[in-house]
Amino acid sequence: MISSRRWRQEVQETPQPNSSYVFVGMHLSLKFPFMKVNELFGMYFRLNNLRLCKNLIRPIESRKLHEKGSMAEMVTYRYYVGRLNSFEDQHRSADINLDYAFKHCHKDALNNKKRILKYLIPVKLYRGILPTTLCELLFRQMNNFVKLFTLM
Repeated sequence: MISSRRWRQEVQETPQPNSSYVFVGMHLSLKFPFMKVNELFGMYFRLNNLRLCKNLIRPIESRKLHEKGSMAEMVTYRYYVGRLNSFEDQHRSADINLDYAFKHCHKDALNNKKRILKYLIPVKLYRGILPTTLCELLFRQMNNFVKLFTLM
């Protein structure tokens, strides 16, 4: 058997394939927690197991980690939190999170903006805020909302 001191020394000496991992004591921890959290959010939403998402949000927000990280990771995190809030009828916080994700999404990521709008428009309509004409013109190809826009 290898002693824990010898094991730590071997792990520290071997080159890490991914530089986003840092060796801390006996555990590997992430520099940016959003990478794994966002992957888990995606898996939980695909599996339709939303109750497990709360377990991801609590540690991130209690340590104020949702304010750190790259912009792409924060946008993805806010998108999933906004979706979860909209499913739980917390429309105010869903509006805040989805609006943040939409405003800070990269200007060339049109598919991501469409995904965000898919949940942001119904939340805004529920809160009594009508979509702007710019939003309507840019995303006319979203067939679900075309009839709704023409009625308004």
